[in-house]
Amino acid sequence: MQQKKIIWFCLSLVLALPAAAGEPEIAKGFFNGKNLDRWQGNHKYWSVQDGMIVGASKEYIPGNEFLWSDEKVGDFYLSFKVKLIPNSGNSGVQFRSRPGKGGFAIGYQADIGKGSWGCLYEEHGRAFLDWPSVGEEQVKPDAWNEYEILAVGHRIWTAINGVISVAIDDPKGALSGQISLQLHAGPPMKLVFADLKLVKNPPLSIAGKNEKELIDALRPRIEKVSAAQEKKAKPTTPFALRKDDTVVFVGGTNAMLASRYGYLESLLSRAAGGSVRFRNMAWQADTVFSQQRPPYFGSWEKQLPRVAPTVIIASFGGPESMAGREKISEFVAAYEKLLDRLSAYADRIVLVSPIPFETPEPPLPDLAQLNESLGEYVAATGDLAARRGYVFVDLFNAPSPAAPDRQTTDGMHLAPDAWLGVAEETAGQLGVAHKWSEQLEPVRALVREKNRLWFNYWRPTNWAFLGGTRMMVPFSQDPSHKVRTFPDEMEEFLPLISALEADISKQVAPQ
Repeated sequence: MQQKKIIWFCLSLVLALPAAAGEPEIAKGFFNGKNLDRWQGNHKYWSVQDGMIVGASKEYIPGNEFLWSDEKVGDFYLSFKVKLIPNSGNSGVQFRSRPGKGGFAIGYQADIGKGSWGCLYEEHGRAFLDWPSVGEEQVKPDAWNEYEILAVGHRIWTAINGVISVAIDDPKGALSGQISLQLHAGPPMKLVFADLKLVKNPPLSIAGKNEKELIDALRPRIEKVSAAQEKKAKPTTPFALRKDDTVVFVGGTNAMLASRYGYLESLLSRAAGGSVRFRNMAWQADTVFSQQRPPYFGSWEKQLPRVAPTVIIASFGGPESMAGREKISEFVAAYEKLLDRLSAYADRIVLVSPIPFETPEPPLPDLAQLNESLGEYVAATGDLAARRGYVFVDLFNAPSPAAPDRQTTDGMHLAPDAWLGVAEETAGQLGVAHKWSEQLEPVRALVREKNRLWFNYWRPTNWAFLGGTRMMVPFSQDPSHKVRTFPDEMEEFLPLISALEADISKQVAPQ
């Protein structure tokens, strides 16, 4: 009798223990059906109604809105019912993700919306991962749809209304992280989630399929996007410079200062192997809203044809973000108009995000507190690049360099010893050889001298005499007051610039 009591006591202790690691476990605290306890997000957009999670807006949403669960997941199964109104909207469920510096998401996303139901995306990462049409074929627009997600190891499956959509093995993806619901930037929409169920360490089962059937369903990634996503997709070809390309840099102060250091241009010159021209036409204080120039200097429509760009690298968004997230829609609209103008002269465009703001030495203001707003502008810029088919370089969410301790001189503008790291990161995201070599220092010296000459030619200090900004400019005319001499003399810069470019080409030409 005593032995039976001991056995029953031991058994009761085992039953009282939580499920052992690796055993299926329903996450009972995932969503309580009453409120958003254990969920973090903007309550202006997210709420609980009738036991369901609702994301909604009656006006234009300036940036992606995420509702983050406190629940951490590794291997998991998630099922829910979802309704998106209108179906033309865009949303998704982040998983194995993490918040970026601006409060948005980095990681896997199971997509929701016309042209993307059941597809797999990596937010602020590799973008379109698996884009089958199966989910789109099964969805019921503007109605309830059953959605399932299964992630075990590097294998991921999704299903829409009981039919498998994504079925891939992705060895490059994260194995753990958080779950978040997304309400995408854009026109008003309503998104409703019901019957959410989260199982950790689940069996290999989804959409009624058993383990063998799911493993047999695994296939190579489907990279082709649907017609509805063509305009949103990134370019199908990687960034590459071609023989006789002319690359023009535009943007604000940081973009302008890059020419003084020459690291990025040197890396890109090496990657091109010569025969590529670079022209820095950025200007301090330029924004997407305004690019002020001296009177009679000439608009983009007059300046760009003079250099005939084939590639434009644009860097905007830092100063603009100081207006706050409520101005994002105006920022995007202005950027669209500027890009419309620039794209008339170049067949390839790259958008580069700002770096994060920092806390400078007193008494300068603490700009780091503005990073949440800046992050939203960066996200909007990334969406803009994807929508227009441009390459996007995200310096805001790039890993922080090991050195220097501070990247900026004033919280915003790059410090001299930070330029190399930023150049390497930019080149790396463009997919070209990005590790600096001391062998490039002679190239950089030539690049810096060429950029000095270009700067003096394109935007000389005393524009009043050279540009003819007054009715009469006596110092720029010959004694007869009929021929302007200074503009002609300025053209002597061009052969000097060409000679340096020839030297740069020789230095980087394949041996």
